[in-house]
Amino acid sequence: MFREYGQPTYLQTDNGSCFASIQSPCGYGRLSFWLIDHGIHPLFSDPGCPGQNGSHERMHRDLKVECCKPSCQDLRAQNRSMNDFAYRYNHIRPHEQLGQLTPGSVYVPSDHEYRERVSRPEYDSTMDVYQVCSNGAIRWGSKEWISVSQALKGKEVAIRQTGERQRALYYRHFCLGSFELADRVEEGRYYRLISPRDSPQRFLDRHQRSRKSS
Repeated sequence: MFREYGQPTYLQTDNGSCFASIQSPCGYGRLSFWLIDHGIHPLFSDPGCPGQNGSHERMHRDLKVECCKPSCQDLRAQNRSMNDFAYRYNHIRPHEQLGQLTPGSVYVPSDHEYRERVSRPEYDSTMDVYQVCSNGAIRWGSKEWISVSQALKGKEVAIRQTGERQRALYYRHFCLGSFELADRVEEGRYYRLISPRDSPQRFLDRHQRSRKSS
């Protein structure tokens, strides 16, 4: 899809397991990190808030009404029904949100070309670079660990000192979270990242404010 239509700048999804991981910092799972590698910013709606992706949810409702209630008797017929719906939805049915135009009449491909090859992360000289081990953590000193994510095993992350004991961990230009060092080393200790998540609306509001201020 990205090869044919170009890359998006952001990809907004719900918190389904195919998109997000509650066990990973910022909720990023394997797909999220793949998107980040290709220069796409994953955004998640707040849990239980489908209205933040309202247009997409409305499309799902219309799809189910026209194609799934009742469903067809076999997969081939079901596929034809859904292809017919997609054509009508994109090229025949006018959309109020588009001023009664059709999506197909206003759509243009993205001018961000799909990146076939992923470059290694680049970090500035103020950061210390580590490789994530097969257990999804990085070794801190000789006795302690920092939990990161299984989805990043073998990848390079970086840590920046933000205070006397405070540290922030990054993958590429994304801050995955922070942690605070204990006052003494403890054999086998795992530090866990604290990573508050942004909702799409909070992120976009902040992004728009920063653009206006610049």
